[in-house]
Amino acid sequence: MMGGATHTTAGQAMHRYPVVVVGLGHTGLSCARLLHREGVKFAVTDTRETPPCLAAARAELPDVPLYLGGLNQRMLCQAMQLVVSPGLDPLLPELRSARECGVDIMGDIELFRLRARAPVVAVTGSNGKSTVVSLFADMARRAGLQPGLGGNVGRPALELLDEGCGMYVLELSSFQLESVSTLGAEVALLLNIAPDHLDRYPDLESYATAKSRIYTGCKNMVINLDDSRVRGMRQPDTRMYTYTVRGRGADGFGLVKTRHGLCLAEAGRVLLPISELQIPGLHNAANCLAALALGRAMGLPEVPMLEALVHFAGLPHRMQWVGRQNGVDWYNDSKATNSAAASAALFSLGDAGRQVVLLAGGEAKEKDFTGLVQAARGRIRAAVLLGRDAPCLKRWLAHIAPLEEAHDMEDAVHIALRLAQPGDAVLLSPACASFDMYRDYRERGDAFVAAVRALPGVDDR
Repeated sequence: MMGGATHTTAGQAMHRYPVVVVGLGHTGLSCARLLHREGVKFAVTDTRETPPCLAAARAELPDVPLYLGGLNQRMLCQAMQLVVSPGLDPLLPELRSARECGVDIMGDIELFRLRARAPVVAVTGSNGKSTVVSLFADMARRAGLQPGLGGNVGRPALELLDEGCGMYVLELSSFQLESVSTLGAEVALLLNIAPDHLDRYPDLESYATAKSRIYTGCKNMVINLDDSRVRGMRQPDTRMYTYTVRGRGADGFGLVKTRHGLCLAEAGRVLLPISELQIPGLHNAANCLAALALGRAMGLPEVPMLEALVHFAGLPHRMQWVGRQNGVDWYNDSKATNSAAASAALFSLGDAGRQVVLLAGGEAKEKDFTGLVQAARGRIRAAVLLGRDAPCLKRWLAHIAPLEEAHDMEDAVHIALRLAQPGDAVLLSPACASFDMYRDYRERGDAFVAAVRALPGVDDR
């Protein structure tokens, strides 16, 4: 017993509950808090014996029954509704059986949608979504609005409902979008589609289909003209805003060449030289154009939008400059958990004339690293590989540059120090997930930063 709540394993006898929250991470806890406030009778279950938010649930919701250590198929099938956390695969046998029994299954974003009373700006994509939502939220703040930022980044979406926000800015994952019927966003944006989460989806098309749900019922679409899959999602009866870094912007946002270099532009009108941005690379120029398109769709004034772009220094673990030592710059791009993100980082540094010592590896989410090989060719001086799937990456990169394997992050940093030459960049851009060695990409990035800043003579100012 836990206060007045039942704490039992999933195989033991249990009552029948109209609603069951499945998963007790931060998202599941936010769902439980909402249902408790609304007086709903429900239980919480988790496959783990000690889920991350167990202590908080015990303290805040002592009378809510908890069933831990597995999912009980009978209990799930007897419920009227399941609220399932995005980290749980919907093809789990217990969830599939509940669906076949006619149980309504939803996630936190559907709960949010039914209660939100302010416009929703929704962003998804394989890469760049955290940067874009952070940029846009800053644009809105500088315009005097009160945006609530959450979803797959920062706080769970449901925690934003009671804050009196003037608009909601949501970063959404494909997992969250799977359980959304009609999002109905004021403006929606799918940044790009690249191989990711193919350990959960049978193929890239299934993954793209999950992502495309962000456009369901939206009033305004932002379309990346450089991504053929996204370009094909255009809906003729929906107002559309476009951006491109590869072609002419036409009536949308793009790049133009001037005597000051490449500039962000709208319909050919110069807005800002990209040299004034603090975040490097063509992929970040695309992120800025995407944020500008969101701002235009939401009617934000131009001046605060451009101010936000100039002052934005980037996010931790996303091409984060860590320090300089003996003429070598060190970058933490631990958020690059797939080959497309790592490739963008290599293009960013390599096309600026830098030779790169690449630190990569971890738990691969894909089998084909052709894109990474193309990005690495001619741009990397060497690669240091670590983690479970280092041998896989070694096979792909074997003919590109010298390779060495490391035991752990500290070892990888010291090997990179030996390999790098003045003027080079050392880049942690793993192209893999972190779960084989770390809790998440943040812990991995923090380990890299700590190891770099422990080197003698590092200037991190």
